[in-house]
Parts: sequence; C-alpha cells; structure tokens
Amino acid sequence: MAQPFSSILGKLTFENYGLLRGQLFDSAIFSAHLAEVVTAIHNKAVTEPTLCPLYARLCDDLCDHLPPYPPIEEGAKEITFRRVLLNACQYAYETYDVQKHEVLEGVLKLRFLGNIRFIGELLKFRMITDRIVLDIIKELIGTENDSRLLDIHIEAVCHLFYTIGKYIESPSCHCTLIYDGYFRRLEELSTNPQLAPRVRYMVLYILSLRSNNWIPTWEMVRLLSLKLCS
Repeated sequence: MAQPFSSILGKLTFENYGLLRGQLFDSAIFSAHLAEVVTAIHNKAVTEPTLCPLYARLCDDLCDHLPPYPPIEEGAKEITFRRVLLNACQYAYETYDVQKHEVLEGVLKLRFLGNIRFIGELLKFRMITDRIVLDIIKELIGTENDSRLLDIHIEAVCHLFYTIGKYIESPSCHCTLIYDGYFRRLEELSTNPQLAPRVRYMVLYILSLRSNNWIPTWEMVRLLSLKLCS
C-alpha cells in the first residue's frame, strides 16, 4: 500500500476529517491493493475503539467513492471495498481464540472488543446488515440451557448494545422486536452466578441505559465505576 494513505490515516481526527477526507480518497484510489487499505483502517479501528465512529464514517465514504476492482477469477464478482471490509471484520471475529485470550488477555481482548464495536458502528451506516449483527449476538449470548458462559462473550454483547442502542430503538431499524428478545436474555444473565461480578454489572448498566433511552446519567456512571473497581 502506498505510504501516504497510512500516513494520512494516522493523523485523522474527528476535527480534521473534512480536511483530510479528500486526501485519503485520492491515496486509496491509487493504492495497488484494496485489501491493504482495508487492513490499515480495520487495524486502527480495533486498536482505537473510541475512534470507531470516525473510521466507520470513513469506510462509508470510501464505499461510495472507490470504484470496484476487477475479479481475480473469470466469472467471479467484482471486488468492492465493502466486501473486503466485511471479510476483514468476519475474519477477526471468527478467528478469535478464547484459549489464547486467557494467556494474552490485554492485546487480544482489546482487538476482539474493538472489532465488535466497529461492527456496531458499521451497522449504523448500513454497511452491515441487522441479520449479521443478530447472528453475532445470538452466538455470543447463548441460551438459558448453556452449561458454560464466557465472560468475554457477554462483555462483547454489552459493548455491541452500547454502540447500537439508539439505532435499534429508532424507526429506521426493522428488527427491534428481535433485539427485544436478547434484552430479555440479558435480564436473565444479570443475576447469573456463572458470570464474573464485573460482567454482571456491565449487563445491569446496559439494561439501565436502555430504560433511560440510552442517555447515561452521572449516577449510573458513578455506580458502575464503583462496582467495577470494588
């Protein structure tokens, strides 16, 4: 990938997005490998989760701006930015190894949760469908008959709902009733002793946030901070 794209991407902020957007478009167009452009953005997003909304916005704009690449094999579909991006998110999600997570919690957990949050931001731009997100939630949240719950999975669900909460309650979402079922599952998990207390408090925070129309209050944040630090 041409160095200018990585260099410009590293300088990107919410404040200068309008200024640097055109430069990123031009640099991405002249890049020889679309996958390397996607990898650069995805790596930034999963390691800087607070900037996921910014990188999702960039992806949405690039999706509209970049032309499709010719297929590698004759008769195959054109290679689009959106397709390569979704493949990157899917690969990061499916290759997460829980056993390795237990050894290298810091780095791997950051990337896994960052990818989950990035997926949520892409949903709000309609670059990822509700069906994909619902499948992820279904796999992570489990059922009441599951014999083993994983803290990291429920924590990921909390991160996802924190990201997409306002969206799934909006008129533009046509799957609100399906999401409702998963919130009922979260209510069950909020008192499940198989989960670490810290994760149960996260679940309670998400449920409280939803009951307050996804608007956090200082009291909610204060109580959560006390619980997580205790």
